[in-house]
Amino acid sequence: FEYVERMAQMATTGQHPPYASRIARQALLGAPAETLLPLARSWRSSRVWARRNTALEILARHATEEDLGWLEGLIRRTSASRADQRFVLTEAAEIARDRFPGHHFPLLGRRFDAFTYSFGRRFLAEALAATEPSFSRTRAFTSLWDCQAAVRLVGVGHVALDVEGAAERLGEMGADPLERSDVRVAAEQRLAARLSQPV
Repeated sequence: FEYVERMAQMATTGQHPPYASRIARQALLGAPAETLLPLARSWRSSRVWARRNTALEILARHATEEDLGWLEGLIRRTSASRADQRFVLTEAAEIARDRFPGHHFPLLGRRFDAFTYSFGRRFLAEALAATEPSFSRTRAFTSLWDCQAAVRLVGVGHVALDVEGAAERLGEMGADPLERSDVRVAAEQRLAARLSQPV
């Protein structure tokens, strides 16, 4: 634990050259979960941005059921429209996606709907795809028109094709020369897979 504390200090205090802090951060994140989790739980509400950021990154890799109540509270407390809270909400979404798939977070959908930072919407969409039972029939469908291609890609991968208009929209996306290529290909493949299934 003494080694981890040294790495943590180098990674988060800002008192070392950037390259040394980067190396220390990589070494810290490679430590065993049982060593890192107590540190992350003590830092996740820190006012020091580097410590809070490190704690959230650790929890995205190692959070357990013990952290579920904290995560639900974080999503509840974090604004989707305040610029200073965008990063926290995208990190919370990553933790939900990676550590708690299948667990329903009731407020996550509302945060997605109100999220004003378009480049971060992908993280919330991915978290909803992993945790929200109704996603394939609701927000996955509306995501097909999102301004961000990464969000449209999540929608393509998860939308229920029996939702009215879903197959037609995928057809439009697959035929649109202005659509981003990976989204266009994914839409074509999703429709092709549907047509190849026996009735």
